[in-house]
Amino acid sequence: MRLGRVIAMAVLVGLAFGATTPAAGAGRLQRWVGTTSQDEAIRFGLVKHDDGSVTLQEFDFSATLTCSVDGTTQEWGLGFGWGGRGPALDGRMVTFDQNYGDSVMHLAGRIGVHHGSGTLVYRSPQFTQDEQLQECSTGDLTWTVDRKVAEPFTFSADVVVHVEVGVDGEVARTVSTG
Repeated sequence: MRLGRVIAMAVLVGLAFGATTPAAGAGRLQRWVGTTSQDEAIRFGLVKHDDGSVTLQEFDFSATLTCSVDGTTQEWGLGFGWGGRGPALDGRMVTFDQNYGDSVMHLAGRIGVHHGSGTLVYRSPQFTQDEQLQECSTGDLTWTVDRKVAEPFTFSADVVVHVEVGVDGEVARTVSTG
């Protein structure tokens, strides 16, 4: 029983020190989740920095690519992330255009304080079974996301941490023990 309390206290200390004030300029990670027009998941992680700027830290999505010649479909899951400071979102507009040489990705939209929407397309050349070259693509998709606000969660040692996020994006924490 004592070991359980020690572990719970270590977790609480980690939460208290790790989740309070970020390093200068590091900012706070905020998450948006939603779906594409294929009814597949899409998620964004944005950082609101102490200087008021907002940057894209990560995003991922799932999609079905349909191939142009043989009509086959492929299920894909793609994720992108930046170490350090990601691309700036001027006016909360997000754009990501990338040519990898073997595939291309275009994402555009706006992620507001509570909601976001936009478009995306992913294309990749593939060979058919008889080695004909074809394009496999998501087609032009639309997406919508909503800001995900943290839910209360419980540790096994009867400690409840409740996290509330205000409209301004500031986080207030209350801790109570059971």
